[in-house]
Amino acid sequence: MAFTSLSFLAFVTICTVVYFIVPKKIRWWVLLAGSFAFYLLSSPKTFIFLLITITTSFFGAKVLTKQNLEYKTQLAELKERNATKDEKTELRVASRTQKRKVVFVLCLINFGILAFMKYFSVYMEEIFGDALPDWLNFNAGLLIPLGISFYTFTSMSYIIDTYHAKVEAETNIAKFALYVSFFPQIIQGPIARFRFMKDQLYEGHSFSYDRVTKGIQLILWGCMKKMVIADRMAVICNEVFTNYTNYDGITVIVAAVCYSIQIYGDFSGGIDIARGVAEIVGIKLAPNFDQPYFAQNMGDFWNRWHISLSSWTRDYIFYPLSLSKPMSKLGTALTGVLGKRLGQQFPIIAGTFIAFTFIGVWHGAEFKYLAYGFYNAIIISGAMVVAPALKKINKILRVNTEAFSWKVFRMLRTFTLVTIGRLFPRAVSFSAAISMFTSMFHLNPGTFFNKDLPSFAYEPREFIVIFIGLAVWFLVSVLREQGVDVRDSLAKQNLWFRWTIYFALFFSVIIFGVYGPEVIATFIYRGF
Repeated sequence: MAFTSLSFLAFVTICTVVYFIVPKKIRWWVLLAGSFAFYLLSSPKTFIFLLITITTSFFGAKVLTKQNLEYKTQLAELKERNATKDEKTELRVASRTQKRKVVFVLCLINFGILAFMKYFSVYMEEIFGDALPDWLNFNAGLLIPLGISFYTFTSMSYIIDTYHAKVEAETNIAKFALYVSFFPQIIQGPIARFRFMKDQLYEGHSFSYDRVTKGIQLILWGCMKKMVIADRMAVICNEVFTNYTNYDGITVIVAAVCYSIQIYGDFSGGIDIARGVAEIVGIKLAPNFDQPYFAQNMGDFWNRWHISLSSWTRDYIFYPLSLSKPMSKLGTALTGVLGKRLGQQFPIIAGTFIAFTFIGVWHGAEFKYLAYGFYNAIIISGAMVVAPALKKINKILRVNTEAFSWKVFRMLRTFTLVTIGRLFPRAVSFSAAISMFTSMFHLNPGTFFNKDLPSFAYEPREFIVIFIGLAVWFLVSVLREQGVDVRDSLAKQNLWFRWTIYFALFFSVIIFGVYGPEVIATFIYRGF
């Protein structure tokens, strides 16, 4: 059930009406029933895997909370009888060891399912090719569970936060099931944290005309980015990336830029729809993007792009590794080999590579995804290493780093690096990505008008639609970058002006949206 389909619109309408009809205290049950119904309608054969994650995480967290309480009780007793520091340390180590065993089992089960369903057959096919034995093809006939990456990460963030006693385990399995399976976010996020969602999900929200209106605005905005802009770019991207040997130079460059626009419009559009649906019933999902193409460097870009995944990786992988005692000791030991500055930076660099390796593998099992992670890690770590030298160069050249022109240059530089990096996950293979990159330097303007490109791409009407859509999107992004809340500002305008904008947005989707079974079937990140 695609977010841009009429069936999804009907589904959301029914859920919303029922939600506001029933008494407040049971409204969360409507969301749970709707979430399970959505999953069963979209992916009935894989529903069991969602239930496994819900069940194991629920009972595992209860065990962790019980262990946390026991530790606090025993520690209080030790303090009361003035126990030695060694006794307290022994208690802490014993408690931590017990909890780690629980977390290990939960990670093994849930990440094991994720890894098996997404990666096993891919790796076996890489090894055996067409000679893959039937007894190794465990995934034959199985579908990848809908949203498995997102609901697995959602539940494991809950487990890890419970381990650290940042949250207490939910005592109602039905409420926990709603947190994991909440249907607007289960397909492509954002990855929610339990401590930010629990009160919103279970509280019965009253009907609010202003909130419903804003939710619909966000849905229309997401549909515009997805259907009017991203799906138009997809036609060019699909042709060039699939038949990359037929193109080079400017054509490949244009296709790469189009893909950067496409994936942003597609992914952020889907997130906007999810956030809009949630807002209608009074639930605020965290924004997953913060004008990423205005980023000044690659580190800044990843703080703005897919924020929930970036923050998940930072909090649960990067920080625990780079700030750990073993990593700190290793950095100190390497000081004599790498020098003082590089030795001090080593834990951060190592953590960066591990985190981006994880992000690369999260996107897929093929080597091209791993290369995507390495590419980002190399750029970010390299920038950190050469930062002092670049600062000296800027000083020698008297570069005004506060000037607008310099900020625009950095923004374009970052966009270029991001766009080049996207060749890896989008190309059909790692070798194809390298081939497309090298072909960018075969500049021949005439090849851009190759007759094999989709003919619609050169119709003036299509260019006008793309140009206007991008101009509106860019204007809204600039306003947001300046701290303007566009929806609140629009709500303060005169009635006739507001509704002119609403109707313009609505009819732009109806008239200029790209339709068809191939386009409407999926979002890019639905596959992750």
